[in-house]
Amino acid sequence: ELYADSTKWYCDRGGDWQSHCVFDWRTNSSTVYYFLPDWGTIWTPQRRTIPGSASGLNLPAAVTDFSDIAFYRGNTNLAFIGDTQIWRTTNLTGTPTWTQIANTSAKIMALHVNFADGNKVYAVTSDQKVWISKDALSAAPTWTTVNLPTATSSRASITSIKSSSSVVYITVNN
Repeated sequence: ELYADSTKWYCDRGGDWQSHCVFDWRTNSSTVYYFLPDWGTIWTPQRRTIPGSASGLNLPAAVTDFSDIAFYRGNTNLAFIGDTQIWRTTNLTGTPTWTQIANTSAKIMALHVNFADGNKVYAVTSDQKVWISKDALSAAPTWTTVNLPTATSSRASITSIKSSSSVVYITVNN
């Protein structure tokens, strides 16, 4: 992981470590969430304190890998994780409990929680769709899909604008 505090940058892994890493939104957070893409071996998703040791995310047994994890700045205990299903936790900093809130039946390439509204969650899938929930925190969230101009089999990203909950930017790559 490469991270910084107010004085300098740090690296606590070798240069050949190729895991996708995400830090949460807690003030002065020193927790990193990571996983390795499935290159023939399924790795258990982990989180760890920098510096420190790894611990699991307490994911349900059905979740053996995930494509992306997304956090919400306004609630540091809120997170979403996905592979073909989307799971939600509201107690991330303790021992997380996860609830399945969607099954996309396609590989999730990117997840995002809207910066302006924690109820809005977006998932870009490999089958040329973006899944959108405007009530992701409800007991039974509803989802709509919008077709994208092209499918993605390798990478996607999605982001929103803090000042407008109705604007998102999506990139996809074949």
